[in-house]
Amino acid sequence: MLTDAQLTAMRAVQAEAMTQTATITRLAQSSDDMGGYTEESSTSTAACRIAPTLNMPDATIYAGRLQEGLPWRVYFPAGTDVREGDRLTVGSKTLEVLGILAPHTYETATCCVCAERE
Repeated sequence: MLTDAQLTAMRAVQAEAMTQTATITRLAQSSDDMGGYTEESSTSTAACRIAPTLNMPDATIYAGRLQEGLPWRVYFPAGTDVREGDRLTVGSKTLEVLGILAPHTYETATCCVCAERE
């Protein structure tokens, strides 16, 4: 079992590799009290690291939602509030979060599978 100090140290090592910044945009719908809704967006920023996903499991799991694009993995500090459907802007790339890869044990980073969008 890891101690809190060990887990904190592991998270710090992960954070050192997160040299980019992502703008996280989340759309939300709220009732307009007339049977419809309005869309609102909120944005936040977080340190991250992105990399193309070259292994087949991610491509297979999300194949129907990739729209012939290359899947990307985006890593954020552990506990970052990022959700499926969020839009990420990292440099010149716009990515849609397709899913969050949840850890089976201790979380040292939040990992998202994303697809590039225009």
